[in-house]
Amino acid sequence: IVHRDIKPENIIVTKDGTAKLMDFGLARSEGRSRLTQTGMVVGTVAYLAPEQALGGQVDGRSDLYALGAVLYEAVAGRPPFESEDPISVITQHINVPPVAPHWHNPAVPPALENVILKLLAKDPGRRYQSAREAAGALGAVQAGLGTGAVAVPAAGPEKLEGADVVGRLGQSPLVGRDAELARLKELVDRTIAGGGGVVLLSGPLGIGKTRLAEEMMTYARLRGVTVVAANAYESAPPYEPFARALHDVARGIDSETLAARLGEFAPELVALIPELARQLPRVADRPQGSPEDRKSRLFAGVANLLAATAAQSPVLIFFDDMHSADAATVELLQHVARRSAAGRILLVVSYRPDDIPATPAGRLFTQVAHSLGREAFCASIPLRTLAEEQVTDLIERMARHPRRPVLFGRRMFEVTEGNPYFIEEVIKGLFERGTLYIKDGAWTTDLDTDNRGVADYSFLEVPTSVQTAVETRLRHLDDHSRQVLTLAAVVGSQFSFDVLLAITELEEATLLDRVEEAIRGQLIKEVRQAGEDVYEFAQPMLRQVLYEAIPRRRRRLLHRQVGETFERLYGRNLHPHLEALTRHFSEAEDPERILKYAHLAAEKAAALFAYEDAIQYLKQAIEAAEDLDRPAERLALMERTADLLFRAGKRDDCIRQYEDTLRYWKSLPAASNIDGARLCRKLGEIGTRWAVFNPRTREHIREGLRLIEATPDHPEHVKLVIASAFDHFWLRRAPEADLEAADRIAQEGYRLAEAVGSLEDMSAALDALAGINQERPDFPKALEITKKRIAIVERLENLGERIDLQYMLGTCYENLGDYAEGLRHLEMGYEIAARGGGVGGMLTHISEAAFLCTAWDRWEKAEEWCRLYEEAERRFAAAHPRKRWVIGVQAFVWAARGQRERSREKETEYETAPQVNPFLIWLAPYLRALAALAFGEVELTRTLVAETLQMTEGPWAQLYVRTLALAFAAEAMEWTYVEDFGDETLSRSRQSGNRSWIAENCRSLGVHRRQHGRLDEAETLLRESEDLFRALDCPWELGKTLRELALLRRAQGRPDEADRLLREALAHFESLRAVPDIDRTRALM
Repeated sequence: IVHRDIKPENIIVTKDGTAKLMDFGLARSEGRSRLTQTGMVVGTVAYLAPEQALGGQVDGRSDLYALGAVLYEAVAGRPPFESEDPISVITQHINVPPVAPHWHNPAVPPALENVILKLLAKDPGRRYQSAREAAGALGAVQAGLGTGAVAVPAAGPEKLEGADVVGRLGQSPLVGRDAELARLKELVDRTIAGGGGVVLLSGPLGIGKTRLAEEMMTYARLRGVTVVAANAYESAPPYEPFARALHDVARGIDSETLAARLGEFAPELVALIPELARQLPRVADRPQGSPEDRKSRLFAGVANLLAATAAQSPVLIFFDDMHSADAATVELLQHVARRSAAGRILLVVSYRPDDIPATPAGRLFTQVAHSLGREAFCASIPLRTLAEEQVTDLIERMARHPRRPVLFGRRMFEVTEGNPYFIEEVIKGLFERGTLYIKDGAWTTDLDTDNRGVADYSFLEVPTSVQTAVETRLRHLDDHSRQVLTLAAVVGSQFSFDVLLAITELEEATLLDRVEEAIRGQLIKEVRQAGEDVYEFAQPMLRQVLYEAIPRRRRRLLHRQVGETFERLYGRNLHPHLEALTRHFSEAEDPERILKYAHLAAEKAAALFAYEDAIQYLKQAIEAAEDLDRPAERLALMERTADLLFRAGKRDDCIRQYEDTLRYWKSLPAASNIDGARLCRKLGEIGTRWAVFNPRTREHIREGLRLIEATPDHPEHVKLVIASAFDHFWLRRAPEADLEAADRIAQEGYRLAEAVGSLEDMSAALDALAGINQERPDFPKALEITKKRIAIVERLENLGERIDLQYMLGTCYENLGDYAEGLRHLEMGYEIAARGGGVGGMLTHISEAAFLCTAWDRWEKAEEWCRLYEEAERRFAAAHPRKRWVIGVQAFVWAARGQRERSREKETEYETAPQVNPFLIWLAPYLRALAALAFGEVELTRTLVAETLQMTEGPWAQLYVRTLALAFAAEAMEWTYVEDFGDETLSRSRQSGNRSWIAENCRSLGVHRRQHGRLDEAETLLRESEDLFRALDCPWELGKTLRELALLRRAQGRPDEADRLLREALAHFESLRAVPDIDRTRALM
């Protein structure tokens, strides 16, 4: 049985002196729920164990903690933690070590004090493990004091002063933050109710962001929220704050539950947090896919784990000092933040606006914070300095003074301008110097007083800045303690005991004494981290002052010493410490080790898709290679940087980097032609197959071919030939394109690839040949070539080629009008991409499937694919160029159903969506024209068709747009387009094999013939259109053709047939809810 409410009121002493525990009203058997119906913890806060407040496992050791609090009050005359606010008391139970009882009562025997402090250990594992063990310890104390001996409070010294007093000050009370704390509590309550979001908690150093967050976290824990915290710091591995937070979220979850919460993303999350593997029965291999795809899956996995956890219990994550976060962490923060509002997830992001670094990561954080701040789900809470009255309140509550210290508070306000941390440092410094001291339990000074006995604080010497205050305090440290802290400052914001022990070369017990002294002096604090004893400076300013006091030359020496210590300690597994090693040897100006560790850190970051961080490390390595005069390594690192820029989606930057690398290669006296050809080939592929327009693409391909012409069977030569084939038709305006030359070069590329046995290049060459025939357009030939790829791709273990093959098969069948077969291949491609983690491939196939279903008049199915696209885009935070296609499909379907306002909203969204391919700019007015024509807006359609015709180049695009122009001509009865290119367009449609184009153009020309009295020609054309649309099973298009046939029947004097055709057309329109066509058809009946 666990009592759960041990306190003085529940302990009675009988006449014979026996103490008995009463009131088991809150007692429960172990394993029962710790929450009341309102979600608040039970028990009296002055005696509440930390794990009871945190929602952890409550057992007999929790009662022992409460007993320790009772004994503390018995010997010290006060509970271990006090405050008017119960939340503040609980916060201290969780975060603040108690002041040793002898400070309140010097007569407390050391042995008894040790027992009490062990009972009050934060970690249950460090307390006595049973009541029997605790009773034995107390019995030993009593025996040591003598039978019946009682500790009697004795008069203390005349005054208490010096550094030791600082340790008894405890945690400062929270003052002047009532409105902010109330707002944060509201946000916690809203999160519990189902509405998550983000809090941006900003303010300068020492303003009290962390202290305020602690109160909020305590409140959240008491409400049953899962609360974790992590902070960013320099040289941290990519995603470190998230890795720490998620590790704590997953701690204690059983294997089966954790596996379910990780779901399909377990491989990505285990790669981020290797410790998770120990909690799982097994972990599947990481899916294939492009780096962008795998990064999207990692981000989706983090969001998915938080959402799955929040479905069981609301989640609050406090990210402190996020202005120091790496770029990858900031990207992930943005992704998770935008998904927090949909679930019970509250992210609290603390940062110092004035300390955001002028680095790529800092600039990204500024952008993300600004962007999030504009969202409805985000609350921005800037903290201001305290007013004079609030400063006085703070000091009054710190001092527990019976008289309000108005004059002292005024002096503190004048000096500190109301910065809470500055105030604390000044007061600590005054105690350490003896200017302030404690006498008879109250703060006092020896300053001169006036005739009223009031001290004149205007003569109080205090530092004029927080930095000076910190410097003053540190000067009062003994040399040994200062030396330890100085070495810790060199290690970093956080440092482990093992590293400090190795650097200082002190005895372990001696170093432990120094560390504990620094903790008591509130200079450093423990960090919860499994496996190591880790500490951090209580405030960044402490480390900054210590670090800046080190002369530059000695600083370099110490960083080298720290780096070498890391090598010795972690030599078997340097991987977790690569970032720190890079920083230390960079500060030590050791180019050999910078080159080694920066390169390794870059590859580590790249493996986690933290490309910005990887690129920054590569820049350090490049500089080191330059210092060491190693051109070959410098060239390789420059090329690797360009590769990562390409992976990161920074296509323009990547082209510049490749071109810079190529220029550097040309400057080398013994440059290898193979290296130059490879760089030219990469520039060629990016500018062609990977669709990043670069006016110098052709120049680079030709240069690469020239460099490698002596070795025509070299793999780079084969790839360059295929790139040249793409260059002759892809991303080229009509005057620069040459389909015949492209065909000839692609055939040569295939022959060369086959000769060297390169299946991947054979597939690429066939891809080029199929693309050339789609551009002509000759869709039967494109399908024939694509089918030839099937056997080759089946032999390749290349996810990208497998996905691309299904896409090409799908579009070939789609363009031939075999919509069912086309959709089957697109669905297969989507499934392959989804299984392999190919997010880009998934979105490409989804968008094409939506487009196909629109052409097939399966509007509901098209809308389903559009919704799937939007869901996948949100889930994976993937920006994809096909978004415009999806928006265009939605705009058309709503227009065709008569929902013109919704359609126009989508058109507006379309205009703001990014256009990646400059040669598809005609698609925007084309899709708008389709929607306008479907709604019967003749004037708007006329303008958009004319605009689209001016933009299009190339036979494939021209056929698309001219088919639309002829449809408009038939609708508006304006025949200029028919006369200009009507017959030619129909003829070219027949040559292409696209039955939908043939049917549409037959209908448009049939209307033209009918209106000009050429009824026999109209009959032939409209009947062919009818037959084709029936074969294609396109109900909307068939309905429009039947309506035109009905008008022909009336012109032929056959009204009964006309009525039958109109009734059938109306049935097709009604099945699709095509309101504009329903209205127009009924008007003709």
